[in-house]
Amino acid sequence: MMKPFNSILNTLVICFLFIAATSDEGIHLIHADQTIGRMQNEQKLSIFTGHVHFRQDTIHMHCDTAVFNRTLNHLDFRGRVYVFDGRNRIRARTIQYDPDKRSIRCVDSVRIKTDTDSMYAELMYYDLEIDSVFARRNVYLMNTEHQVQVWGDSGIHHDQKNYSYVLGRRSRLIKIDTSAADTLDIRAARLHYFAGDSARATAVDSVIIYKGALKAAGDTAIYDTDEEIVWLLNHPKAWYEENALSGNRIKALFDSLQITDLVVFGRAEARSRVDSLSDEENILRGREIYFKIENKKPQRILAVQEASSIYYLRNEQNEDQGSNFSTADSILILFTKGEVDSIKIMGGAQGVYYPQNYKGDKAFEGQ
Repeated sequence: MMKPFNSILNTLVICFLFIAATSDEGIHLIHADQTIGRMQNEQKLSIFTGHVHFRQDTIHMHCDTAVFNRTLNHLDFRGRVYVFDGRNRIRARTIQYDPDKRSIRCVDSVRIKTDTDSMYAELMYYDLEIDSVFARRNVYLMNTEHQVQVWGDSGIHHDQKNYSYVLGRRSRLIKIDTSAADTLDIRAARLHYFAGDSARATAVDSVIIYKGALKAAGDTAIYDTDEEIVWLLNHPKAWYEENALSGNRIKALFDSLQITDLVVFGRAEARSRVDSLSDEENILRGREIYFKIENKKPQRILAVQEASSIYYLRNEQNEDQGSNFSTADSILILFTKGEVDSIKIMGGAQGVYYPQNYKGDKAFEGQ
């Protein structure tokens, strides 16, 4: 059945007024099943429903319903909203669009997707002119090229700069190893992520890192995803199984996300509990400590430059056999199946043995 002539005429007049009012801004109505006009709060509104399609330059906007405020030159898109600007695909329940500023406010189940990135949030502000996004509430970013996921309470994403920044108590970065179903988990109050040719991340404030048996904590961490190196700065600590390491800086090296080395620089120290029933600790110190891991088990620890150690001796029945305090240029500790097997003292070695019942301080006189 054909629409009455007056209804068709009214629709054509409204469409003509819309195009005339927006031609300077370059936004055009491509299609709508139905168009009506009304006055509301002394503002002129044009309402478009059914397969709505607008275009401004290379930006295409689709939705179920659009409301154009001719007084404010402002567009509201509602219901299955989809925007495509030639690179970014944007979906949301509601989008408010300012043609003059080319800015978008997206609300409710928002997703912005490119060929390599996907960003989700409950609320986003997208500036199309500078290609930047400010997101709030349950922010999530996925970079498929580097297999990195980032979470935060709020965040900023600059697509052209390949840069993302999230903050909040739940800020988190996960690097995924799809072949081994394994992950590197970095948590902090603030996370900066660069997804360019040399992808890297910086975590700041209350940093905690998890990777299998590895846990590390510090003030700042820098992660080079290509080189698979994490730097922990400002007096960090790291734990691997029963071993606790600390120093001025710690470098963690990975191979396909498997931890292979921990290197401690400056006032380096490694501690391990003698057993679960004792408060006594084996202690190794040096200017630098090199901790080697193979097949997910400690393989050796080497302390160099002004090295010292105190280790508690056990027989095959795990009975206390006293302890030995040593200083040397270098001290090497070898492991078998994750347990201390032997200790090698190299260069300028000195040592003191303390019997089982010795209760005094365990150190050389004068130290």
